[in-house]
Amino acid sequence: MKYRISLAISQLTALLFAALSVLQMKKQIYNFMSFISLGVLSIFVSLLLFPETPEFIEITPVLLEAILFIIVFAIRRKVSSILYFFEKHIKPKELIYLRNSFDEFLVVMRMFYVVFIFRFTTLIAYIALPAIHTKTLDNLILDRLGFILIIGIIVYEHIRLKLLARELKQERWLPVVDENGKVIGKIAESAKSERNSDMLHPVIRVVFEFEGKLYLSQDEDSNMYNWAIEEFVPYGITPDKLINNILNDSHSKNLGKPRLLMTHIERSEAINKFVILYAVRVSKEEFKLIDKEGKYWLTSQIRQNMESGIFTPSFIAEFDFVCNTILFEYEYQFQN
Repeated sequence: MKYRISLAISQLTALLFAALSVLQMKKQIYNFMSFISLGVLSIFVSLLLFPETPEFIEITPVLLEAILFIIVFAIRRKVSSILYFFEKHIKPKELIYLRNSFDEFLVVMRMFYVVFIFRFTTLIAYIALPAIHTKTLDNLILDRLGFILIIGIIVYEHIRLKLLARELKQERWLPVVDENGKVIGKIAESAKSERNSDMLHPVIRVVFEFEGKLYLSQDEDSNMYNWAIEEFVPYGITPDKLINNILNDSHSKNLGKPRLLMTHIERSEAINKFVILYAVRVSKEEFKLIDKEGKYWLTSQIRQNMESGIFTPSFIAEFDFVCNTILFEYEYQFQN
């Protein structure tokens, strides 16, 4: 009777977790523990459907643990294949949710893997030492140890997620966009280069031009010259709003209105960028950007040093386009 009651409760709980998982996916709620609970309960229900015999009932807990260990082991061996399948068959919008959930799922799977090994090792050692067997130890190691370890995982994961949520409140988020620049998701800035070769992040660059000269500054990481402004667009802010904020912070009255020159995709091993290139005309030579020291360059000076390795690859790739647009416009106006 108790066996059948357990079956009924497990079936109802599994259905509840299935409904909860579907609802969370639709609302983009990252509660990956419901997937794990659903999987474990589904396996347990499958075992309870077998004929009710004393021998099978006795080995059911061990059989459940063995099946779970095999599944965890298989998932750990096939992580790259699973991620590849996601990237090829899941739409970008759903892919972000699925990958984030899967990453957290793998964290729990690693803990399960360690716990299962510890559990099996302890059982084998205990069985091999009959001299230490007592009723209390039998009850603890044979019946209660697995339950205690699972509770330990749940408590540890709850504490870890609480600490993670506290850190994420202070995290800067970046939008993920498609090849047309439309926002389809977001990701923490600290994780933007981790297995995200397929993700695009919007970046603005600003060309400051004064009487045919270009204002360049040195990149902090490479010490190579680049456009004075290159910034990732934070999540929730449009590129136009970001560039206006930057220009307003400069407190300079010598800057014209920014205008969009072009957008293009720039791919690299580290990160992929959806670049939005703006141009700003400077009416007086003296102006200052906060935390950005730079100087004006003539196009002839830039061309003379183009092969010297002092300019960033992104600057070199965009330089001719800038020459054929805003500098061409300046020369045309000057001649007329």
